[in-house]
Amino acid sequence: MNLSRLKYPALVVGVGLICGLIGDLLTYNQPPGISIPILTLALLIGLLALAAVEKTEITFTNLWLVIPLMTTAAFSAIRAEPLLRFMNIAGTVGLALLLANRLANAPLLSLSIGGYVGAWIESGIASLIAPFMLLARVSNESRQDGKSARFVIGRVAVGLVIALPFLLVFGALFSSADLVFSKWADAIIMAIQIPDIIGHAFVTALLAWFAMGGMAYALTRAQQAGFFNVRISASPDAQPQTAEAQRAPTPQAPTDALKGWLGSIETSVILYSIDTLFAIFVGIQFAALFGREAFIRSQGITYSEYARRGFFELLVVSIITLGLALTLEFFSRRETPRQRWAFMIGAGLMIGLTIIILASAYERMQLYELAYGFTRLRVYPHIFMIWLAVLFAAFLICLVAQRMTWFATALLVFAMGYVITMDILNPDAFIVEQNVQRFEAGNQEFDVEYLGSLSEDAIPYLMPLLTDYGENTRGRIGPWLKWHLAQLDRRQEKAGLGAYHWSVNQAYALLDARRAEIEKFNLDNLRYSMVQD
Repeated sequence: MNLSRLKYPALVVGVGLICGLIGDLLTYNQPPGISIPILTLALLIGLLALAAVEKTEITFTNLWLVIPLMTTAAFSAIRAEPLLRFMNIAGTVGLALLLANRLANAPLLSLSIGGYVGAWIESGIASLIAPFMLLARVSNESRQDGKSARFVIGRVAVGLVIALPFLLVFGALFSSADLVFSKWADAIIMAIQIPDIIGHAFVTALLAWFAMGGMAYALTRAQQAGFFNVRISASPDAQPQTAEAQRAPTPQAPTDALKGWLGSIETSVILYSIDTLFAIFVGIQFAALFGREAFIRSQGITYSEYARRGFFELLVVSIITLGLALTLEFFSRRETPRQRWAFMIGAGLMIGLTIIILASAYERMQLYELAYGFTRLRVYPHIFMIWLAVLFAAFLICLVAQRMTWFATALLVFAMGYVITMDILNPDAFIVEQNVQRFEAGNQEFDVEYLGSLSEDAIPYLMPLLTDYGENTRGRIGPWLKWHLAQLDRRQEKAGLGAYHWSVNQAYALLDARRAEIEKFNLDNLRYSMVQD
């Protein structure tokens, strides 16, 4: 990062301050809502505008990150389910840091997994530290401008000191002369609270600090250079390397020294022994798949016991397998075509069998949900399993194409795809719909209390339970709807423009429209679910 490349450092500081002010106005003492996408959009506009002014050579192939960035930011103000909201906000922050690192850098496909981790760490540290150097440069340049700037600032200060007593006197006179003016003046005075002034200043400064730091870093990070290769200004005293220094061998990175230390034989033993075990397990899964309940009962277990067991264990197996495959790919030595083919076939079998294991885990969870209902802890891993199978397929493609650096980007796409899929699915609404359908189909296990404890995303789908499913269901869901209404009433008391949230506001409007009916329920009758998974 070379800050001497900035042509207008003061403009970067100014844009950062504007973003900080926007963020403060939208977020201070406010619950999160539409403020997140608005602030994200403001940062993007500010960054791209500065890039145009600075004539930064943007890597346009990396600008596709803007699409998932704005998508996760927007869904943070649409979906209210707590885990999904956290995933959206975390995804927005992570993608913003990645965009800052890659705005004027090599395409994302050139990054390995370590490269992605390094990019996030580097961007975070740079956004924190770069403002020190940026402000130092602005200060140095202002001193070099001579006395003119100090003269103007000094004169403004003197004028304010002289004017202040008059402003106070005139204000007092106007307040005494006009009741409307007095009311406005009193409101302003009452609104000026020292703790709030300190709070606004802190939030503005914090957001502005990271905004200007991230923008300065994004605009000045040279390709193939790291953050710790830092310069504030050009160094004319730098001496060229001698011929001996230029001929000196480049030190080998520690990771390069470790790569290839595992021989082909050891790797093959690991791969093919695991393949054998996986093949035996998959054979059993095929027997269960085609034999169904008759085969399961022949093993001395019930169908419900089969449905309840194995999903999370298989999920852990799949994740460990992926880590093992990546580790072996990095550390194994493959010098001849035969060694490369041996590794590719062994790893390919392991990945293919793991995908079948994932299908078995998916089937188990589906049986579990049909038998015992849908919960967050079941739906999230269920969808995760689909994307994990896609990730394994991507690993296999990268392995065959001998382009393993692509897999790091595949991981990024996997993470974004999973979060956006959950956003589109709307898990809490999906859970209510599926459980209601089970109840309508004659399943008597209807956990109304669990459904009532879900987020505001579920409210539009819970409202029919007040009227369409009998007095028992009405009496169980009513106290929960009253609890939600009370929570939203408290939220509405301090919610400003920046707190607008599509799902929350929709839920509040639906509950408020039936307030008289809902408030008749007694919160003392609020019961809690026994669901644990």
